[in-house]
Amino acid sequence: MTAAVTDSAGDIAAQASTIKIDSGLSVTDKKNATIELTPDQVSCADVNLANLENCSVHIRGTPSTLHIANIKDCRILCGPVSSSVFIEGCRQSKLVLSSQQLRIHSTRDTYFYIHVTAKAVIEDSQELRFGPNPLLDETPTEIWTASGLDKNINHWDKVGDFNWLAADRPSPNWSLLDQQAPWENSLQFLFRFQMFYGMPFLSSIY
Repeated sequence: MTAAVTDSAGDIAAQASTIKIDSGLSVTDKKNATIELTPDQVSCADVNLANLENCSVHIRGTPSTLHIANIKDCRILCGPVSSSVFIEGCRQSKLVLSSQQLRIHSTRDTYFYIHVTAKAVIEDSQELRFGPNPLLDETPTEIWTASGLDKNINHWDKVGDFNWLAADRPSPNWSLLDQQAPWENSLQFLFRFQMFYGMPFLSSIY
């Protein structure tokens, strides 16, 4: 399987090798790259992203699971994940995700725009910021059906911290993004995510 990659200058196009094992798809060891995985590639697959720096990743379709490890200064936009998203070793990144479960380990200084049907859990992480995924209505009905997720069940603002057990005080390791978001609708968010966060222009979200 291949994933389209364009370098950071935008003037050289290439094909980046990925590794597919059984139902799994892996993209690893990339820097300053733009990566797009198509619905045919990721449908019901376990998608793995690892060792990425300053990359923009657009995952279209409905992965079964998503594993992200050791990324820095990346922007990731992913279609609905049927089961779980596992993140470890993430730094200075922005992620737009929808899943049943979200588990975050050893991550710092990262923004999450999420839709989860179960409470997200963090461990050994600091400076995490959570906001709602504003692109839910941009997802076609058939994508939601394929993913098995209910977009009306959303616990984006409920986060459990394994390193903070005090029930009477909030964890200092994460916070909610300002409810007064700097955009009025999903299209403004997408424009901001693309232009200000370094994602390429997306002609189609999902």
